[in-house]
Amino acid sequence: MTLPPAAVGIQDKRRHARQAASQPARIRFGESAAMAAEIRDFCETGLYVSLREDSTPDAVLPTLAGTPVQVEFAVARSGVFLCHGRVARITQGGVGVLVPAMPTGALQALRSAGESFP
Repeated sequence: MTLPPAAVGIQDKRRHARQAASQPARIRFGESAAMAAEIRDFCETGLYVSLREDSTPDAVLPTLAGTPVQVEFAVARSGVFLCHGRVARITQGGVGVLVPAMPTGALQALRSAGESFP
């Protein structure tokens, strides 16, 4: 799998290794309506969430830096999970979300869902 493109000129400050994913999700920026998205990778403290092309114009993405975010996803046989964080990284077509208190169950569910991911 090709990981999301890094933002030009931005140094990678990640402390934890990312694991690839392809997990349908819904993302909500601040008080906005939730929109369809996909978790493309994750680690102990964050998620990279790819946005659908028709959901948020790339021109709007830079204004989202620091915005509170909720990411909700469901994994079969594991349940529904809600992660609270903030936009920490912006790339074309997606956002990196810092989740300082990643729910343990969410992390385990993403790992188990990822075991079947190529």
